[in-house]
Amino acid sequence: MIATSAEHDRPPSRRRPRRVDVLGGAAALAALAVFVLFTVTEPGAPTSGPTVGYAQVSGEGIVDAGRSVNVESSNVTVEQGDTFCFSDLPFDFEGANLLTLFGPGDFTDEDAVVSVGEPSPPCDRQTQAQVTAPTAVSGEPTGFFIQFYR
Repeated sequence: MIATSAEHDRPPSRRRPRRVDVLGGAAALAALAVFVLFTVTEPGAPTSGPTVGYAQVSGEGIVDAGRSVNVESSNVTVEQGDTFCFSDLPFDFEGANLLTLFGPGDFTDEDAVVSVGEPSPPCDRQTQAQVTAPTAVSGEPTGFFIQFYR
């Protein structure tokens, strides 16, 4: 949107919000979030290869289809409230990157952990990847982004 001279003559409080203002607000909100990045690889493997699938997963284990590729909610089960078990994934992978998102003011000193290969309880033997996510200060389960790579 190109502002007209009449638009510039208005006081800032009366100007119509521009697309840049909206994007700036979203960027500021994103900047308030705390991200924790963990990488799990097999010894000697590269730290990241081609992405074969990724997902945004809510604290309840629901996959956001619009922000996910090759991973669906049916691939995720939640055990004991904070452990997410990934199984029946339609691809092979070597490792995973995990990005945990906390909302503003919702910090914790716990770490999120992703492991691939041998699952541990409470996940079953068919589990290909396992995420243990901390509970946020608000008591809500923590959602995350996960990227699988070869």
